[in-house]
Amino acid sequence: MNRDRLSGESHVWARAFAIPRAAKNRLLASLAPEAFLCVAAELEPVELAAGYVVAESHEQTKYAYFPEGCVVSLQRTTRDGASVEFGMVGSEGVLGIASLFEGHQTLGRAVVQGAGRALRLPVKALLDSCRRCGGFRSGLLRFAWEFNVQVAQRSVCHRVHSTEHHLCSWLLLMHERSSGDELEVTQEALGGLLGARREAVSIAARHLRDDGLIWCTRGRLAIRDHAALEARSCECYEVIRQAYARQD
Repeated sequence: MNRDRLSGESHVWARAFAIPRAAKNRLLASLAPEAFLCVAAELEPVELAAGYVVAESHEQTKYAYFPEGCVVSLQRTTRDGASVEFGMVGSEGVLGIASLFEGHQTLGRAVVQGAGRALRLPVKALLDSCRRCGGFRSGLLRFAWEFNVQVAQRSVCHRVHSTEHHLCSWLLLMHERSSGDELEVTQEALGGLLGARREAVSIAARHLRDDGLIWCTRGRLAIRDHAALEARSCECYEVIRQAYARQD
């Protein structure tokens, strides 16, 4: 599906929030009430289908998205067509943070990896709210720092860690941001996201399945033992998880 499917709810829906903690997006929920009210009336709920391209690389975006149940994969593509994921955004943050900086261009191709709901905000409203409300601006900048930690750590993971370690970390990060326990992804797609050969991903997934850490079949995968998967992953998962930890 190449278009986002609007839920049909009006902007009045957003005004139903009396306090930010009613939001299912954790960035919005962490805001002070006055900061949340800067944008609440402009938020529009949308449903994003798996595979929907939210933005192309270097595109000037019209909207920022605050995921509630969907997960968006950010990817860079080489001249020969190879594509590798460098980051993901789910209910912990916002897609479109580049709008805060000169040029307003996306860092990479943004593709919905896990279908679900998001709150859409026009970029103009995002920028206006940042200028008017220091609390909202601080929340966005804090997330920008957290996301930079993810990108930096995952660049290390791509370079020095095994496919199995990398797969464990990716599954944990994806599971934390997904609305359900089961993920829909093929091993071929995983190979592209991880920058690894499909055969290497298949071997790593088989090891995890045989050891009872995951369940997988054609195009579907679920974590069976979260603690064991954490123990098997490289340190990158814990570094990223700690970066996103917020005080309630």
